[in-house]
Amino acid sequence: SHRELHHFSAALDTAAGIYHANTMSRDEIALMLSRTSRLAIAEAWDVKFPEGPLPTPEEVEQTASTVDRLLARVKDEAVRAAFLERGETVKAYIRKHGFAGATQRVTVLRRG
Repeated sequence: SHRELHHFSAALDTAAGIYHANTMSRDEIALMLSRTSRLAIAEAWDVKFPEGPLPTPEEVEQTASTVDRLLARVKDEAVRAAFLERGETVKAYIRKHGFAGATQRVTVLRRG
């Protein structure tokens, strides 16, 4: 659900002319680093946090309402209208599946 919300936010920002990249997969991160760094990937791992309690219905709704706050930032009515249906889809996804943060990836680089 974090990915759905983040990609929605990134699409809105991009439509407004603001750079905001989508999240990346592990492979995409490794590829980007290989293309942009002269350092080699020495190690990489996902950070695992203990699972907390399930969010309450109120917390899920608060997260879903983030879509409305993101849409409210868009000044161009036509752009906002173009994203309304997708926003409702994101809210429905969050309401159905709840909300979980994205996996965090640590990558250590070393000189060759």
